[in-house]
Amino acid sequence: MSKRRSTYGILGKTLHKFAARPPHNVRGPYALRTYMAEQLRERGKDPDSKDSPDKLPTGAAVRKYYTGETERIEVSFLVAFADIFELDDNEKMELAWVNTYRTITGFGPAHYREEREMDEARYWYLAQGPEDDPEEKMNVLSPPWWSEILRWDDGEGMEAPVLFTHREDAERLRREPGGFGPDAYLAAVSFLGEDVVNEALDNALPCRVYSLPGEWLLLKLEDCTFEWLRVDGAFKRRADLMGELRRG
Repeated sequence: MSKRRSTYGILGKTLHKFAARPPHNVRGPYALRTYMAEQLRERGKDPDSKDSPDKLPTGAAVRKYYTGETERIEVSFLVAFADIFELDDNEKMELAWVNTYRTITGFGPAHYREEREMDEARYWYLAQGPEDDPEEKMNVLSPPWWSEILRWDDGEGMEAPVLFTHREDAERLRREPGGFGPDAYLAAVSFLGEDVVNEALDNALPCRVYSLPGEWLLLKLEDCTFEWLRVDGAFKRRADLMGELRRG
């Protein structure tokens, strides 16, 4: 009998990553619910009563969080998870924005896998440009410097345009809200609702996410004069990337 493949969606994979590491070593949605309930009881909280502010979703509901079968995730669950598993600020931000990315795109596990496969042939970037005019997207990056694109800057004169091979990485970078920390984000969502908070952030963000297929990116690179790019967090020479794109 073949081993059953994991059907965790993007949120489930993130929950598993944080819960399964030492010293907690919690694996699977039902074990997670049990563990979180035990931790809350030890802190004098009630995770089971219907009217309790600390009530946890059932194990079956948590399983749907993992698989992406439900659109609604209780913010109180994410807050309790972050507290119990001692997430630092960067990890809280990752959890918050992974959940946001999942809901604004409607990704379930199958859709997420398809998007990852499609991403392999595209490059994603942040730039200042039009929101809804697809005819302009090819012209967002103007040669020879791509002045519109978000750049990595070491503060000592070294700059490089930033590219990603997966959309969610570009979305996560776009939504890093500077001084608006993860706890403030979760608190705002709990009072105002996720749609209101995300719309406000979208309106305030200076960059938008764009993508180009590899062959279009190659045409763009041929007209440029800069030497280096930063692709998925690693430096790459423009000539090397062009060679990769030509080879397909």
